[in-house]
Amino acid sequence: MEKDKMDSEDAQKTTTLACGEPTLGKMFRKLKWAIVKTSLVETCSVGDPGKIIERMLRALELCGITDGVVRYGMAHDLAVPLFLLAADGGNPSEVSSAKLARWRACLRFDTSGKMVPDEMFWSRFADNLRRFETWASIAKIDDLIRLNPPDPDIWSSINLNPMEERPVIASYKWLCDRYLRGDPNTWSTNSLYKEYLFIHDGDTDTFAPMALEPIRVSEMELNAAIAERAVRQASYENESMLYEQIFESAKLFLQENNYRMAAALFKFYLTQNPQNTNALNSMGFCLIPESPAEAESIIRDAISRGYRCACLAAYNLCCCQILQQDLESALRVADNYRIHIYGTPEDWNPNAGALIWKLDSNKGCILHDSMDVRFELSALCIRLSERLDDSDRLRKWVKFQDCLSSAKTTDTSETPDSSSQCM
Repeated sequence: MEKDKMDSEDAQKTTTLACGEPTLGKMFRKLKWAIVKTSLVETCSVGDPGKIIERMLRALELCGITDGVVRYGMAHDLAVPLFLLAADGGNPSEVSSAKLARWRACLRFDTSGKMVPDEMFWSRFADNLRRFETWASIAKIDDLIRLNPPDPDIWSSINLNPMEERPVIASYKWLCDRYLRGDPNTWSTNSLYKEYLFIHDGDTDTFAPMALEPIRVSEMELNAAIAERAVRQASYENESMLYEQIFESAKLFLQENNYRMAAALFKFYLTQNPQNTNALNSMGFCLIPESPAEAESIIRDAISRGYRCACLAAYNLCCCQILQQDLESALRVADNYRIHIYGTPEDWNPNAGALIWKLDSNKGCILHDSMDVRFELSALCIRLSERLDDSDRLRKWVKFQDCLSSAKTTDTSETPDSSSQCM
C-alpha cells in the first residue's frame, strides 16, 4: 500500500521524471486519468484518489505548474462525469452517496426543492457548467479534487456571467491543450496563438522553460489550424473542443470497461448537437462489447443520417454482427464496402486513424488505436472467410489487402492521421 505522504526524496524522483525527460505529457495524461476515473469515488484499487491527485500536483509544482492546471485546464473533465451521474438517478456502489445527493440538490432541483424533469436538466446543463467553472476557480483545492459540493444556496447564487479570460486561465488552458489534445484544431484560439509565440519567439508565457517540452504538433499543422480558425465562428471552436473533451473522457471509461458511461457522454453531447453523426456513431461504438444489437441499431441510424466514414462504419457493423454470431451478414457488409464504396467519393477520409475494437476469441473486445481501418477490415474479413471456409471470398479479401499494402509502399504521401477523433 502506498504512503499517504510523499517524502522529499520521492517527490524529487517524480520531479526528475517530469522535468528532466520528455514526460510532462505523460504526467498530464495521468492527472486527467485520475480526475476522470475517480470523480466522486471514495477509494479505488490504487488508493485514495484525492491523494493520488495531490501527489501529481506536488510533482508538477516543482516544474512551476500550480493547481491552476486543475482549476482552469481540467474543470470540464471533472464536471461532465459528475453531471452525468447526477442526471442518471442511480448510485454506483463505489460513489459516495452523500456527496452525490448533495450535488443532485445543486444540479437537479429547483429553488422550491422539486426535482426538475430530464429535459430541463439538460437545458440547464450549459448554465451549470459555467457555474462549475466559476466554482472551480474559487473553491479550496481539496474541495475541488474531492468534489466536496457547495451549499445549494451558494451554488445557485454563483454569477452566470462568463468569466473574463484572465491571463492565468488562458495560460493553463494552453498547457492542457498542448499536452492533452493532439489535434490543434481542438485547441482554444488563445492556445493556438500562445503556441505560435512559443515556437517562433521562445515565449514561455508565465511558465519556466522546464514546463514546456516538445509536443507532436508541427509548425505546419499549427499554422493550418490558425488559418482555419480565422474563417470559422467561435461556435465551431466551442463545439470542436467539447467533442474532443467528450471523446478523451469516453476513451478512459472504455479502458475501464465502463461502456454505458462512455456512451452517456456522447448522449449528452447529442443533446447539445443533435445533428452530429460522429457523436451518434461513437455512442453506438461504445456499446459494441456490451450490447452489439443496440450498438448496431445506433450505428445504422448514424449512417442513415449521413455519417460519412464508410470504412469505419462497415468495420463497426461487422463487429456488431460477429458478436451476434451472424458472420455471413458481417461479410456482406464488408463486401458492400469493398465492391461498391472503396475508391469512390463516398469513401470519405479513408486514411484517418480511428479507435476500434479488435475481436479476440479469448480476450473479447480489445480497444485499439488503428492507423489503417481499411487494413483492419480486410484482416477481419480474411479471418471470417477462413472460419466459413469460403475460398472465393478469402481470395478476394487477400487480393484487396495486397492492393492496400502496395498502395502504401508506392504512395507515402497518404499517411494516416492518428490524431483524428474517430470511433
